[in-house]
Amino acid sequence: MTRRYWSAWIAAALLMGSASLIGGHSATSVATPMASDPLATPAAQTELNWLANLPNPSSTHRVVSGYFGGYSGTADPSTGKNWASELQEITGIGPTPSVLTLTGRQPGILACDYGAGWANPVPVPTSIDTSCDSDLANWARPSAGGSGLVSVSVHMPNPAATATSPGQPLPSATFEQIYDPATSNGVTIQNTFDGYLNDIAAGLQMLQSDNIPVLFRPFLEGNGNWFWWDGQTPNDFRALWRYTYNYLTSQKGLHNLLWVYSPNCNGSASAPANPGATADPAAEYPGDAFTDIVGLDCYFGGTDANPLPTPGSAILSQYEEMTLLGKPFAFTEIGFGTNNDTTTAYPDSALIDMIRTYFAGTVYFLCWNAGNGPVTNAAGSATATSTLFKDPWVINQGSQIDLSDPVNPSALGVAVRIRG
Repeated sequence: MTRRYWSAWIAAALLMGSASLIGGHSATSVATPMASDPLATPAAQTELNWLANLPNPSSTHRVVSGYFGGYSGTADPSTGKNWASELQEITGIGPTPSVLTLTGRQPGILACDYGAGWANPVPVPTSIDTSCDSDLANWARPSAGGSGLVSVSVHMPNPAATATSPGQPLPSATFEQIYDPATSNGVTIQNTFDGYLNDIAAGLQMLQSDNIPVLFRPFLEGNGNWFWWDGQTPNDFRALWRYTYNYLTSQKGLHNLLWVYSPNCNGSASAPANPGATADPAAEYPGDAFTDIVGLDCYFGGTDANPLPTPGSAILSQYEEMTLLGKPFAFTEIGFGTNNDTTTAYPDSALIDMIRTYFAGTVYFLCWNAGNGPVTNAAGSATATSTLFKDPWVINQGSQIDLSDPVNPSALGVAVRIRG
């Protein structure tokens, strides 16, 4: 085992409260991971520390629940996406079932996506929309009745979009122009991309002004083959991530972000778009100095998703590979396959039992919505939703999220500082 992976293993073990490093006796340990941004706000650093210490054997509540609220505004009217209506799947109190009406609880994390424009034939003015910020702020702000965490992802529009297959992976030569333009056309592509970053930054700055940390998740599922940023070589993917990181932190002054790296758990099912691309979920890892949390986007059930794990399942080795990176781990998207809309495939407790049994180091899970979510997918019935959010392991919005209170202070005083 190399020094890098030995250090990562120690970090991961301590993050999960491992007793194996102290003679096999049961004990708790406190991880103190440093945020990747040296100028991270105290609130962002505190949230990272709190999350990192959740997977602890002595803790009753071990994992934060989350739910995708939808795409901000009406960023993609052709699909009917609308933040106000999608959010009702979580907070609605009318006749249509919601997390609130089925469970009497609200998820610990509310997630919004600033862009649904990745599949538009050409960029449109509403490709980036940040109007969900007010709801995110209220979710996190105790003075507004909230006590939760917030996450922002971005299905970013293609800066080199044409009318032909705008969502498909870009050729390497075009992709590289975004972060290192070599031609006048490349400068145009980069300027377009920077314009998207400026719009994204405006929304994130509003949350920073309210002292709200953001679990920020750009370039999701980069090891797939369905987005324009997919199917790139690991070096190219890392270069774009780091360009984006430096632009938002250094140029735009955003220090409330916890950067979340979230590949897909089964990668690309077909040939990669560019030579050198890979479906390996850890291969494109941007680096310790550019990442705070690692995760997997995983869906279960039917022919378009994964079976629930059993001993020896491939997803278990992927989870191990991700935790070896030494960062807190999350299921950054989780749900049921869309073709299970009319099939009850699994027991009501399937998702939380899976986490408890095979992925005990998970700090949060983020349910996707609509056909993939537990509320409206028949594979996750109303009982399944209640079982998930009422499980003793699960932390929902409310008093259990108290970032001023350390999680399980260590009797041994063990602390780890992880820095890339």
